[in-house]
Amino acid sequence: MKTLYAKEWAFFKTHLVIKFGWLIQLSALMTGLFYFAFLENPDMMQEVMGSIVQKLKDEGIFGLRGEFSLLLVLKIFYLNLRSTAAFTLLGFAPFLLGAILFLIMLPVLMGVSLAVTVTKGLDFLTFFKLTAPHGIFELCAVFYGVSLGVYLSKEITKKLFSRASVTHTPLSSMTKQILKSYVIIIIPLLALAAAIEVYFTPLLK
Repeated sequence: MKTLYAKEWAFFKTHLVIKFGWLIQLSALMTGLFYFAFLENPDMMQEVMGSIVQKLKDEGIFGLRGEFSLLLVLKIFYLNLRSTAAFTLLGFAPFLLGAILFLIMLPVLMGVSLAVTVTKGLDFLTFFKLTAPHGIFELCAVFYGVSLGVYLSKEITKKLFSRASVTHTPLSSMTKQILKSYVIIIIPLLALAAAIEVYFTPLLK
């Protein structure tokens, strides 16, 4: 197991760390921009937040509180895994399409959530307190998955448009590496985040 994680760490440092860092920085910047945009346009903020809440209702999130908490954990885990996997799979499209979509969707979600929190009279500390315990693990997993998508997209683009002499990473090797990353990094982090969100975060309210 130690060797497995050592190899994963080496892969991360070689192929993902720069992508991971840039995604975090750009997401933070875009979140700030959307946050101020929503504060300036309360109607748009309410419309976007309403659509997010409706989406969660459609997914059955709100009906699984209380005695169905374990099912809620599994549901949150499934939804987050599905979203993360979608951004990774978009790596099969060239030109970093998945990363571009991610840098719109996540900042919109974070920006509107923060804007709604502030307009309700709460502060940044409250927002951080209610999101950080599970959000740290969840976002690490999501950023890891998106970074894998960027890595995949870069290699696909290189394969499609570079000269024949350029060395490409075989698709089978990339697929094997991505599956391994999901099994030992992303899935455990998302499972932990879902459990914390359901069982621990509500205690902080």
